[in-house]
Amino acid sequence: METHANWYERAILRQMVGQYNITEELINKLRELFPDKLPRHDIPLDQLRLLQGQQQVVDMIEKLFEESFEEDAERKEYIHV
Repeated sequence: METHANWYERAILRQMVGQYNITEELINKLRELFPDKLPRHDIPLDQLRLLQGQQQVVDMIEKLFEESFEEDAERKEYIHV
């Protein structure tokens, strides 16, 4: 018989969705659209700042995704003690 905890863990792994509904697929797409690379040509400072801002947003979304799973794992450890 499957426990609620086992079902929950399988559901999380199957969907890979954190508490903010961020999927691994979304992060991969953002990394594809906004790669963390320096431009190969000279660009104005405002354009460079825009690229930096985009990368910071992608990094923050990825950090929230990872933190949501860490928090979930900590909650599971607390419940099982």
